[in-house]
Amino acid sequence: MKNLLNTFKRQSVTNKLLIVNALFFVMLRVGQFVLEGTSPSGKVYLPFMITADLSELVMKPWSILTHMFVHAEFLHLFFNMLFLFFLGNMFERSFGGKNLLATYLTSGLGGFLLYFIALNIHPALPVKVNALGASAAVMGIFIAYAASFPERKIQLILLGSVALKWLALVYVGIDLIGLGGDNTGGHLGHLGGAAYGLLWATQRKKGRDMNGFMNKIIVFFERIFKTNRSFEVVKRPGPRGKTDEQYNYERSQVTKRIDQILDKISRSGWDSLSKSEKDFLSKHGGNVK
Repeated sequence: MKNLLNTFKRQSVTNKLLIVNALFFVMLRVGQFVLEGTSPSGKVYLPFMITADLSELVMKPWSILTHMFVHAEFLHLFFNMLFLFFLGNMFERSFGGKNLLATYLTSGLGGFLLYFIALNIHPALPVKVNALGASAAVMGIFIAYAASFPERKIQLILLGSVALKWLALVYVGIDLIGLGGDNTGGHLGHLGGAAYGLLWATQRKKGRDMNGFMNKIIVFFERIFKTNRSFEVVKRPGPRGKTDEQYNYERSQVTKRIDQILDKISRSGWDSLSKSEKDFLSKHGGNVK
């Protein structure tokens, strides 16, 4: 177990999120088979799904967090994780793992808030519908990255090179068109996540950190686990001949430097960078010209 925890600890935040989502899927599928047999009713998932019905939500407040790690269908999990794998790594290289985790969680909460509020104020929408999945969290990461680098292009099968801003508009448009259909709650969640992603990116360009509050919560729980001896992880040299603490510290310094350079780009443009700063980005953060 200690070896597994050490291995998990050394992973990037993107990989950690992928692992946690996969573990939730496997554990709930096994639990469903054990408790419900070959004719599953889906009751195993209910404690981890969110609902817009306040009387039910207060009985399972943890679902506000767990719902963004739970998937009932394999294809739902597969496409969300495929999206997260590519977008998460891109986001993490540019803004660091700390911002990736905070954006994932806060985008998921943003999706929940819009879903909850809309279903309660709109008389034609059913409040007892349940929702689950990482879609809102992943959508927030996507829109945050696309809003930060709107002209950056990615290669798509059949379509070729497409700027992120157009791809983001298409995804948001699909969710807007889907409102009022069979999956209104899901589309509301996506739009809520997208709204936070856009807010984070625009405020970051102005020098405001919208992830600050979530980061404080994350640090609070990290300290709780670090002070609990039952969760202590063995300190041993990593693959680079360094302890985990040394490796994580050096990585945090690199991330901090990347953030400083990106802030300089947002204020003064690419040409304002020195040769050493451009070389540093090429080595550690990719070319963001």
